[in-house]
Amino acid sequence: MSVLAVDDVEIYNCNGEELGEDELIGTGSKLVIRDKDGEILDEVVVVVLGDLDGDGKVSSTDALRALKQSSGILDLDECFVMAGDLDGGEKVTSTEALRILKYSVGVISSLK
Repeated sequence: MSVLAVDDVEIYNCNGEELGEDELIGTGSKLVIRDKDGEILDEVVVVVLGDLDGDGKVSSTDALRALKQSSGILDLDECFVMAGDLDGGEKVTSTEALRILKYSVGVISSLK
């Protein structure tokens, strides 16, 4: 395990706006880690399974985006495809869109 001396961590949403304390971290959010001199040490892009719109929640909107991606109507950025790729097949399918919808309305309790 390595230890990193971090002075500052900033969190931005998928639109590049800095998040407040009470805001959810969603897919596409970016964690920026800086040292004491303000230099960027690392940046990490967040992927929340099932969250295809970046709001940090799984909803019917995410299921619709997954369905549009699976049918070629929408061309999502890689992090959003990763969020909708529930089976590790490196793409979003209509089956995964249905699973996201079922999860969002409480029919199933897990996305996996």
